[in-house]
Amino acid sequence: MERATKEIAHSFGVETEINGKNLLPSYGELSVDLVVRGIKEMTGKGSDYILLVEDRDRRLESHSDKLVSRPPTLCPGCAHRAMYVALKEVLGDSAIYSGDIGCYTLGYLPPLRGMDTCFDMGASIGFASGLSKFVETPVVAVIGDSTFFHAGLPALVNLGYNKSKVIVVVMDNSITAMTGHQPDPLTGLMEHNGPSVIIAKRPCALLESRRREKVEKYRVLEDKCRACRVCVIKLGCPAITFKEKAKIVEDLCTGCGVCEQICPFNAIVRWKENGGSVDSHVRFGKGVHSGIIPKCKADYLLAFEPVEGLRRANYLSTDGIAIVNEEPVHPVSVSLGSESYPEIDEVLLHHRISQ
Repeated sequence: MERATKEIAHSFGVETEINGKNLLPSYGELSVDLVVRGIKEMTGKGSDYILLVEDRDRRLESHSDKLVSRPPTLCPGCAHRAMYVALKEVLGDSAIYSGDIGCYTLGYLPPLRGMDTCFDMGASIGFASGLSKFVETPVVAVIGDSTFFHAGLPALVNLGYNKSKVIVVVMDNSITAMTGHQPDPLTGLMEHNGPSVIIAKRPCALLESRRREKVEKYRVLEDKCRACRVCVIKLGCPAITFKEKAKIVEDLCTGCGVCEQICPFNAIVRWKENGGSVDSHVRFGKGVHSGIIPKCKADYLLAFEPVEGLRRANYLSTDGIAIVNEEPVHPVSVSLGSESYPEIDEVLLHHRISQ
């Protein structure tokens, strides 16, 4: 667009200086901070705001030891998680898992670790086909239903032509979940003597939640829980936290039931309850031109989790008010024992200091 704008301006004899990638990065998100910095370079305005943001960011950085990482993970109730668990149960870690682009790419992270390669959209089957000619271990290609129709079909034809011994798993969740729930064609089961295809079919958990129907959620019976952490180590579901014993966060549970199936002590049972979570920016009043709140400009910060509230504390204005739920929701990294969740009193103290 920048080049085209310059060409059009030149064709009309417009001599105005046109700025673009010389002031803004060529990749990544165009946040309010970056745009203000670009405008400052052009006009010299915006220095006070930038200095305020830099000061608030430095304060937040001083509390970084309290900000346990919360890496992206598959949604609670996501059918992809159960498929990865099933693959690992049958084929183990010796198999090579060739991955693709979609929600299921998050299966790369612990504890699932169900992906060894990920290159571009549709590459999983082609990679797997080539690998199968050089290794003796099982080779699995994991691809989503929408990606399969977009770029996987030619590779599957090639797989059959070369008689490559590959298991192709099509993660069919009835929707294009990663990019906004666009519809896609439905798939069926295919099987051949050479390549084999498994259709892992279950609707996206977010798609089901939008139907606003009652779901049968699950809870942990403390007297039966033996703290074996099988539910955490095998699933890595963000709805399951662990501190001495497992606990299911009611608002996150979607009632998929996979945790109940893998618990060796029958300590997870179902109950009926509705729930949900919200994460958003809300702006109203005169002079509102965007739904995104710049840093240091929010009047209120409503945090449903203490550490996540602290992570966004630099959005509060100097006289802003933070309303924080004191009940922690441990990320998967804490439940797996790779990180430690800070004491809640320390988190709340840093909330006050960071403002």
